[in-house]
Amino acid sequence: MLTQKIHQATRAVIDLSAIVHNLGLVRKLVGRKVEICAAVKADAYGHGIEQVSRILRAAGTGWLGVDSTWEGKRLREAGIEGPILVLGPTPPRESPLIVAQGLSQVITSLEVAEALSQEARQQGREVGIHLKVDSGMGRLGIKPEEALAFCENLRKLPGLHFEGLMTHFALAHSKEKSFTIRQLEAFRETSRVLEARGFHFSLHHAANSAAIIDLPEAHLDMVRPGIMIYGHFPSSEVSSHLPLRPALTLRTEIGHLKSLQPGESVSYGRLFVASRQTQVAILPVGYADGYDRRLSNRAQVLVQGRRAPVIGIICMDMTAVDVTDIPGVKAGDEVILLGCQGKEEISAEQIATWLDTISYEVLTRIGSRVERVYLSGEE
Repeated sequence: MLTQKIHQATRAVIDLSAIVHNLGLVRKLVGRKVEICAAVKADAYGHGIEQVSRILRAAGTGWLGVDSTWEGKRLREAGIEGPILVLGPTPPRESPLIVAQGLSQVITSLEVAEALSQEARQQGREVGIHLKVDSGMGRLGIKPEEALAFCENLRKLPGLHFEGLMTHFALAHSKEKSFTIRQLEAFRETSRVLEARGFHFSLHHAANSAAIIDLPEAHLDMVRPGIMIYGHFPSSEVSSHLPLRPALTLRTEIGHLKSLQPGESVSYGRLFVASRQTQVAILPVGYADGYDRRLSNRAQVLVQGRRAPVIGIICMDMTAVDVTDIPGVKAGDEVILLGCQGKEEISAEQIATWLDTISYEVLTRIGSRVERVYLSGEE
């Protein structure tokens, strides 16, 4: 019987101590009186929702933010207790699950509120709701001028607990903060109007990672850090004074070596044709793993602490790299796709630049077949 742990060639290595470190930076910024709702949606930004949620809970995170009922259910089934807020739109048909799992729900429609109220009565329970105010994001939420009438309707529904009042910033990641400040002022005015009419919310929250870093007046009662928990800044325009530690390294290994003669090509479409004798390393990773096809003939990886260019079209399961200028390369050598090796680093932000996207997408697109390996920080 096989007892030795054998890791896949391609795996994401997550340093949980980095996540705890980054959470500690959030706590220093917001102080002890402000609650933290850590965003663990999208499989904890590709880092693994169950393991990350456990370490965040152990490190003192009060709330966890998920996108869907099913992410909340997954956490409950993993034995994770405490408050969990469903941030995304939930269809009324999922209200039995919300109530049964003891989840809190962001409310943006009366239909969902009515379904939750009915289900709460049937189950003999109470469900926490967080009313979302659309202060300028233009996506989900009740407009400020409609909030009072909406709350009057909510008050008629038994089984609902007015837990939170929230909004979402559209431009907090920009250096120019005037629109974000207008959003915050609109949200505060809405809160004042509701409080004056007897609607009391224990948690007011608006700040994402960018606002946590750059806009302390938006910290309110609770903040919702996402990308900074995983060690990345929301954008290059956000103040980068914090010593965030990226938690994830995406690594693979050389699966095969071959030599190309001048005029020979590699991969589909002959996008790369050798102009010299070329040593090619074939890596067992491709776009099915989330290593984007748009990185073809554009990206670089790290081999023996040196940069090596990706050549040819990235395939579903394989990627070719030019290692001609790196002596002594052999099959089985470690290759870093994202992370550090020696003095060099391939950051999520650099990959995002090659793809004309953001680091969020780079991280969340790492595929489910990529093994996640967790380090405590001592390994």
